Amino acid sequence: QEGKLVEIWYLDSFAKLIDARGMGRDGEPASITSIGHIHKCMRNMVLSQVGNEALRERILPDMEETSRKTLLAWSNRDSLDIKKEISSVLFNFTTRHLYGFEPENGTNVSERFSYILQGLISFPLNIPGTVFRKCLKNQKMGLKLMKNLIDERRTMPEKHRGDFIDHMLDRMKTESFLSDDFAVFAMFVLLFASFEAISSTLTLAIMLLTEHPMVIKELEREHEEILSKGEKREGGVTWKEYKSMSFTIQVINESLRMASVSPGILRRAIKDIQVDGYTIPEGWTILVVPSALQLNPNTYEDPLSFNPWRWKDLGPTFVAKNFIAFGGGTRMCAGAEFTKAFMAVFLHVLVSNYRWEKVKGGEITRSPSLGFGNGFHIKIHNKN
Repeated sequence: QEGKLVEIWYLDSFAKLIDARGMGRDGEPASITSIGHIHKCMRNMVLSQVGNEALRERILPDMEETSRKTLLAWSNRDSLDIKKEISSVLFNFTTRHLYGFEPENGTNVSERFSYILQGLISFPLNIPGTVFRKCLKNQKMGLKLMKNLIDERRTMPEKHRGDFIDHMLDRMKTESFLSDDFAVFAMFVLLFASFEAISSTLTLAIMLLTEHPMVIKELEREHEEILSKGEKREGGVTWKEYKSMSFTIQVINESLRMASVSPGILRRAIKDIQVDGYTIPEGWTILVVPSALQLNPNTYEDPLSFNPWRWKDLGPTFVAKNFIAFGGGTRMCAGAEFTKAFMAVFLHVLVSNYRWEKVKGGEITRSPSLGFGNGFHIKIHNKN
């Protein structure tokens, strides 16, 4: 109902941190009528980089190679904080595929990006010592990095890679809304949303698996079956094999349901809205809270229990109405399949070759985004 009953809306802190107005080249905020076109254009560019075709043709094999190298390195360490380490891996992986860039110190840069999340729903007080001030500082670092990548690509056209930057530079020739400022903002948000959401959900998944050995056993059975078929493949996990990981996808859906990384989805009513006998007045803000829906005992039986098997009998209509891990409607997250594919491939390599044990940590926090207190530290052992 966007454009008919509601419009997109942000908290002041969020809007100031990411400049979410969608400024055009004329310096004016994007109108409601143009938001749909902007979103469609950006979505198509994202899908060209991380959609099904890109995953099948070039990204899936790199996901497996990255997972193998990462887990092998981790198995030689006494212990590690999974959230911190997987954030760095995902940051490097995403920037390489989208922007043709891999930072020398991915851990440090990804940590600074992660800090921004704390300020998205904070009191927007820009004075020394506040969370908002610290987030602004890290935001400026992130935007500067994105701008430098665009400037470098412009000055070195021979480095054309067909990635997100190249697509955006091409579109700038025909799309008036694609100013340099908007391009920098789009790159910043895309990177931030991708690596932070996936790393948090994957960390929670490994935490939950640690506490549920029967789920690990079923995962091992599924992935042993895939490997035992003896299909010779040079590029690692195939698209067909990924799509056959039915129980793995159930584990991922259950982790996404319980994670609810996004604290809320905001819209503003542009006219009075009648809902179940109530009236939402024009101008009021609507906050859709994913966890309220996905942890609702009237919707999911025993909602606080980690039960991947529940997804076996849930039909598509039920899921569409009660599972909004990737949003819904015209604003469904373009990176949904990318997220599930990375998690599936990582879990494939993990349960096929390694076992792990908790060392310390694992306290879940909400501030209001999903966090892990003092981290979640594990020790990884090679099965062989």
